Amino acid sequence: MTLRGFILCLASVVLLGAQPGGQAPPPPPPIAWWDNPVANGLELTDAQKDQVNVIRKQHNDRLLQRREAVDRAERELDAVFNSATADRERARVAIDQLASARGELTREVSWMMLRMRGVLTFDQWKMLEARRQNPPDRGKGRGRGYRGPGSGPGFNDAK
Repeated sequence: MTLRGFILCLASVVLLGAQPGGQAPPPPPPIAWWDNPVANGLELTDAQKDQVNVIRKQHNDRLLQRREAVDRAERELDAVFNSATADRERARVAIDQLASARGELTREVSWMMLRMRGVLTFDQWKMLEARRQNPPDRGKGRGRGYRGPGSGPGFNDAK
């Protein structure tokens, strides 16, 4: 798991919100991310755990909004590709909206990651960096890239 994947795992409760084609499932119960194998050995203090939870809660609403915007933009682009005729202007707008929505989500996750980085000691950070460089589960799982007609692997698959 990459460091980015680790931090995204922290926000997973929020990012699982809206699912296309129906009502969103109820959110899973909050997880103690520090019990996740990625965090094993970090020896986080109770204060660090509390600080990370505060940061996660402060970003929850914005992350949910950004994730929903990405989902809407992906559905619109799907509709463009699945229409009988290719409307280039509608496609341009949909592509721009998707790129913007993904950028906003990345920006929000990155700010959250930076704040969480401020909670960790240098040694804890370096331990996570080492795990990012040599993750035990490399190649497992895929990101949420655009998966419309003719699309290949998701945009997060590039290493």
